Amino acid sequence: MNVLTVPVDCLILNSVSYAEKAIRFIRSKFCTSVKGFLDNDRAGDDNTQKFQTEFGSTFSDKRSEYQGFIDLNDLLTQKAKQPKPQLPK
Repeated sequence: MNVLTVPVDCLILNSVSYAEKAIRFIRSKFCTSVKGFLDNDRAGDDNTQKFQTEFGSTFSDKRSEYQGFIDLNDLLTQKAKQPKPQLPK
C-alpha cells in the first residue's frame, strides 16, 4: 500500500490572546497557506477577521466545517459520543 505523506505545520492556540504572537510567528515562516479553525463565537469572529486582514487570500476560514458547534473540539467530542453502527451477525 502506497501512503502519500504531506508535511504540514500546525500551530494550535489554547487562547485567542496568543493571536498576535501567532501572526508574527506565521509571518516569520513565510507560509503559503494558513487555515483557521477558530471558535464559532465573537472572539472567533474578531480573530478570523484579524487573520484575514493579515494574510488575505492566503488565509482560509474553516469554521463552516463545524458550524453549529462551539469549536472543532466540540464537533469531534460529539461525534465520539455517537453510537457506532453495529455490523449484522
